[in-house]
Amino acid sequence: MLWAPGQSTKSAHLVLVSAEAACTTSFLEYAYRLESRQQLDRIIVDECYLTITATYRKSMMRLGSFVRQVRTQTVWLTATLPPVFEEIFVHRNLSANCESTLVRYDLISHTKGKRRY
Repeated sequence: MLWAPGQSTKSAHLVLVSAEAACTTSFLEYAYRLESRQQLDRIIVDECYLTITATYRKSMMRLGSFVRQVRTQTVWLTATLPPVFEEIFVHRNLSANCESTLVRYDLISHTKGKRRY
């Protein structure tokens, strides 16, 4: 299901949502509802490097703080985040203003030949 405001009562096995829509109170309420019914397994953010590089999309820069409000596993995917940006990414999306001691994260890199991914 492609989520849009007004679809807060629909349930689906997979919900796709834009960064702009995910950064709304309406979507957070929808996610909270799924979470309370134990129907939300995880949130997957694709092309997550955009959260620190896409300054033209303000919602991308706010996405981490919105996603952290939902108590579920979050998977951040990227193939193009340079290692030099890892610390900035972790701070902005995983740890900024986070007071929980239950947060754990792993950065998994893939090396192919001489290139690190």
